[in-house]
Amino acid sequence: MIPKKNRLSQQDFKKYLGKTRVLNGEHLYIRFGTVNLENTHFSVVVSKKVAKTSVLRNLIKRRGYMILSDYLNKFPKGFICMVFMGKGSSSISYATLSKELCELLRKIKI
Repeated sequence: MIPKKNRLSQQDFKKYLGKTRVLNGEHLYIRFGTVNLENTHFSVVVSKKVAKTSVLRNLIKRRGYMILSDYLNKFPKGFICMVFMGKGSSSISYATLSKELCELLRKIKI
């Protein structure tokens, strides 16, 4: 899991949502950008359309945060990354999700 100081707050999420670039994957998409913050910040979003139960939504979020925690030191200071899980993300394995997210992170040269 990612430390709280590296998670994006709700206020910052709303503030920076429109100031980011987008990369699309098969089961997820990423909004990312650089802002004036002292740490790197992340957010993983799972809609009710993706998973009906909170247990499954939280499982998908935990998987996303675990994958991002492996790359925590590789992100520059002030970098924000919002990961939005798509409809197929509830049925794929951790390895497939990790591979897809890592490919998107490589596209942004991280």
